[in-house]
Amino acid sequence: MKNNKIIIVCAICVAILGVYSCDRESKTDSKYDIQLDNMFYALGQDVEKECVFFKEDLQRKEKSIIDKENHQFYFQVNKDMNVYYNYLVEIDSLSLSHKENLFFTDNEINVQGKLFLKKSAAFNTQIINIIKDESIRQKVNLLLSVDDVKSEENIYFNYLDYYYNGAPYKTFNFLIKNRKRNILLIKNEIICFLNNE
Repeated sequence: MKNNKIIIVCAICVAILGVYSCDRESKTDSKYDIQLDNMFYALGQDVEKECVFFKEDLQRKEKSIIDKENHQFYFQVNKDMNVYYNYLVEIDSLSLSHKENLFFTDNEINVQGKLFLKKSAAFNTQIINIIKDESIRQKVNLLLSVDDVKSEENIYFNYLDYYYNGAPYKTFNFLIKNRKRNILLIKNEIICFLNNE
């Protein structure tokens, strides 16, 4: 009988400790999520500053394209890239104003997410098809691809699920800003390639 009481008391203590540690963990996770979200917000602000710098730098470099044929080619590529870039600016602004991850509703990819995948895939295909230089094509694919992601365990994940599902809006904004920066980096690569041709 005494052993049963000890077992019951021990079971209650374990249960209380379990509840306490779970509660503590959830508070820690919550605090961690807030810290992580704020870190991504700060990183996003840094990326936005880089984008401003890159855009100014690109304007200077665009003037250095001397060859008429290269200039026409760049004008077309630049036009296509600006359309996609402006689309990302719009997504970034909408997300910030609504304070939400625009690609998911109740953990399901929504219309905005499907549109992003469609526009991104079309943009990548279009740019890869008109770029001559293989290293730039690889860079476009590396930095802007929305193909499924393969894990180390050879499991495939939908691009949006892997990177965006469950991401707080500040993290979402960082990812979009990073994509904008990648477009500017690729534009820079194209200008350098055309000037060295």
